[in-house]
Amino acid sequence: MTTDSQFQSGRRRFIGGAAAGAFLLAMPWPRQAFAAEAGREAEFTTAWLRIGADNKVTVITPTAEIGQGTSTGHCQIVADELGANWNDIGFELAPVADAYKNPLFGMQVTGASVGLWSFMSILRNAAAAARTNLVATAARQWGVEPGSCVARNGEVVHPASGRSVTFGAAAADAARLPLPQAPILKDPKDFTLMGRPVPRLDIPAKTRGEAIYAIDFKMPGMLYAAVMKCPVFGGKVVRIDDKAARAMPGVRAVLPIPAGVAVVAEHFWQAQTALQKLDVTWDFGPNATLDGSELRKTFRSALERRGAELAPKGDVDAAFKGAYKVLTATYEWPFLAHATMEPMTANASYRDGKCDAWVGTQRPDLFRDELAKVLGLAPQDVTVHNLYAGGGFGRRQHTDSVIQAALLSKALQTPVKVIWTRAEDMQHGHYRPAGAAYVRGALDKKGKLIAFENRIATGSPQKVQYAATMTDGIDVASTASAVPPYEIPNRRIVYNLTEVAVPVGMWRSVGASHNAFVVETFVDELAAAAGTDPLEFRRAMLPAQSRERKILDLVAAKAGWGRPLPKGHFHGIALDHKPRASIVGMVAEISLSAKDALIVHRLVCVADPGQVVNPNACMAQFQGAIIWGLAAALYGEISVKGGRVAQSNFHDYRMVTMADVPSIEVEIHLSGADHEGTGESTAGAVAPSLANAIFAAAGKRLRALPLSLSRRGGV
Repeated sequence: MTTDSQFQSGRRRFIGGAAAGAFLLAMPWPRQAFAAEAGREAEFTTAWLRIGADNKVTVITPTAEIGQGTSTGHCQIVADELGANWNDIGFELAPVADAYKNPLFGMQVTGASVGLWSFMSILRNAAAAARTNLVATAARQWGVEPGSCVARNGEVVHPASGRSVTFGAAAADAARLPLPQAPILKDPKDFTLMGRPVPRLDIPAKTRGEAIYAIDFKMPGMLYAAVMKCPVFGGKVVRIDDKAARAMPGVRAVLPIPAGVAVVAEHFWQAQTALQKLDVTWDFGPNATLDGSELRKTFRSALERRGAELAPKGDVDAAFKGAYKVLTATYEWPFLAHATMEPMTANASYRDGKCDAWVGTQRPDLFRDELAKVLGLAPQDVTVHNLYAGGGFGRRQHTDSVIQAALLSKALQTPVKVIWTRAEDMQHGHYRPAGAAYVRGALDKKGKLIAFENRIATGSPQKVQYAATMTDGIDVASTASAVPPYEIPNRRIVYNLTEVAVPVGMWRSVGASHNAFVVETFVDELAAAAGTDPLEFRRAMLPAQSRERKILDLVAAKAGWGRPLPKGHFHGIALDHKPRASIVGMVAEISLSAKDALIVHRLVCVADPGQVVNPNACMAQFQGAIIWGLAAALYGEISVKGGRVAQSNFHDYRMVTMADVPSIEVEIHLSGADHEGTGESTAGAVAPSLANAIFAAAGKRLRALPLSLSRRGGV
């Protein structure tokens, strides 16, 4: 893979100013006790940071660290506002507490690509309050005005006299001062860390193998469990013959778990080997005959329902009635697994009416509450210790494995680690919903798009996980990118919530992963019907000064749109802007082999996140999401046969490999708009850019995912 990591900006852009300081007026942060820890000198401690006598600053980062690097970004924010020395900065993952709830969602959650910027105001204010107290402490000791002192590089300095004191030396006295509730924030022009590509703080420990993931965690007396759930969705255990399994070396117990059974042994492989010796009789239940063709019919028939309407505009029916030309199409997409590098793993220790869990989770507060409910405990008797996680993508918002570990630990009164095999992980996930869409567009005599309708039938991760947050029956995740980013005078978007027996959940980019494919390939089809270049057709629907048009122009120029390509090479273009995410323009360059096999040569992307904290981390997220979207576009599919998932591992749920990855060129354009997410943004634009390039090459419209010229899908 080759990359072009241009970082285009005349100056660094940040969130700052009065808006950043206003939050704490309504929501003061809690203050923890300033007691000295055993073996350590007194330190300055709040819910968000600690300053030790050794001058080390520890940031309490409120999001999970699942590989996205948000923890380093939080540290940059605090270090810059505080005036700390970057070499003295470290972080810890936050415990479960109301203080760490995401202000956008009112819950302790990592997701939706908002983990960095949604906490920026809180972290800046916390750091500014600490800085204010450190400066006040030093100024009082020197008998000077606080305004004559500055905090920089881990010290408070009085420039006029040349005196200085380290943060660590001032920390104990600073801790005794009341925290200001509306501290003065720095002018962003004085930042030295935000907007710069500092190294990730979590990488050294991961490189050395020192970082502790849930699968690494150990404690004295720990036993290991392998689990088996009913292979059919909704099934249950009828009978277990465990005689052979119990006779295996190291086996301590064979116990029931929700919808399945677990073998607990002294080592994991002992447990897994014994698990295969079980003779389990299952009641497969009503879903035993469920298959893909039935699901396909369910989604297609749901398109005919009235549904919930979002973002209506104009008189759609009248526009279609008076149209010069009307196009229609039906699209389909499959279920997709998260396939995290670290499969589902959890550790639990239940003793004396209390439970501790060590797990990598995107929802620590939910894990605590669900464990309390299942174990019959009060929430305060459950402690969730959040560890590094080997990928999340939404899957680690679900509590299934940690509940198994806790129930087993309670039954055995000893610590238990549950490890899912790859097959168990693949076949018992909470999948990106499958679905279908019916779209139609109306053109006038001049080839202008005058009406657009998009009817979607798919599941609802939001209803499954966050039902209380839904409004008017609309799942904001499943409908992401369903509204075209263009100025169209008449528009109707309809969401038909379609529930089936297959469990669904949040998945990196969620609805944008299929809605952008639907919208942008159909827009390309409308451009062809209008006899207009796909780029120009899109440009004509965007205001001249809009960010979206700027991104389209930049990506077209970067990719060489309209210029001669090597023989047999073709371009496809797409634009995507899902809520809270960066604006993304993408051009795919492809060719087809003699047997019509797709060869992806180049993916060119320009993205506008508004502002950045760490451009290197931002670039990594854009590149990673492109690879994520490429795997989904080319190979991703979970199929259902006999009520169970057909795939079991990476041999039949394929990922892109190094050999599959084309040249990826990403340019970051900073418009200075409000900060927008980067972790999911580029994923959605991959499939439509490829599909549009395939049409340019073969003259065939692909209306089903994953993309295949030989596959029958759509109409």
